[in-house]
Amino acid sequence: MGHRIGVIGVGAWGTTIAKVLAENGHSVLIWAHNEDSAHQISRCHTLSLLPGVRLPDSLSATTNLAEVVTGTQELVFAIASNFVDFVDQLVPLYRNQPILVLTKGLLENKSTIFLMEYLQGKLGPAAPLALLSGPNLALEIAEGKYCASTIASTMIDIANRFQSLISNDYFRTYTAEDVIGVSLGGILKNTLAIAAGISDGLGLGMNAKSALMTRGLQEMIRIGRHYGANQETFFGLSGLGDLITTCCSEKSRNWQTGYAIAKGETAAEIACRLNAVAEGVKTAKLIHLTFKDSGLDIPIFQEVYAVLYEQKPAQLAIQNLMTRQLKSE
Repeated sequence: MGHRIGVIGVGAWGTTIAKVLAENGHSVLIWAHNEDSAHQISRCHTLSLLPGVRLPDSLSATTNLAEVVTGTQELVFAIASNFVDFVDQLVPLYRNQPILVLTKGLLENKSTIFLMEYLQGKLGPAAPLALLSGPNLALEIAEGKYCASTIASTMIDIANRFQSLISNDYFRTYTAEDVIGVSLGGILKNTLAIAAGISDGLGLGMNAKSALMTRGLQEMIRIGRHYGANQETFFGLSGLGDLITTCCSEKSRNWQTGYAIAKGETAAEIACRLNAVAEGVKTAKLIHLTFKDSGLDIPIFQEVYAVLYEQKPAQLAIQNLMTRQLKSE
């Protein structure tokens, strides 16, 4: 028998997961921040962010948050990291249901940079949280194309619960306990995707982009080790898998940002045109501020920061990477 599941957030990713859950036989209600989106989903069974996709009749939406939270067995948190303070509206309604977190990104001006730790602090240490991350382009999944992903939680029974709820014949999920590693894999790859977009925009070819991705993965691992993540996690779906997808897909907002920078646009102009800031832009700044005096060897992250925030020419950044002191791999 299907579960009653509430999805908080009506973006492309949250709505895609809601669609998967509804197709799996669950009763799904989405919280939308405006009536137009709620109407699109409930009455028209569409969402403009997912062009050409018809949503199941069993999927509905409302602007009433209490309605979404009350009476549900599980929740899906799909609010963008820039609006994480929204959790304060959730706290008084929350009844300790398991929550699957879809949000990726590092936090600014909070007690921690990690969203899962922040949510745990707001909802209580016993709150059963899990995180979904992997090589997942929302539109492809909404179209029913094959994919795989990772569900991480320190409470393995919660990871197993969401694995059973969400997996089907086109969406396969695996479980993991390394929440920090899975979180960082889904975050750090965004800045490297900007580097990949710059490489493509400059016409540097596949050899150059492959080198950026491979060496960038090593930088992800170094950052992960700093925070206690397992190295092996970065070779999985939420690390290498997500890195490949984000660096190689023209649908990636981060890749698009890098490509446009290589063609002469500024980060501000790109954000205005895309009507959103690519997550890798903010990540580049936070990683720079965290590690600038640490001695940690992360040259690709440093060069992307210089291009984004110090107006360094992209070609010069590439040249600096190529002429660094020679060393063993």
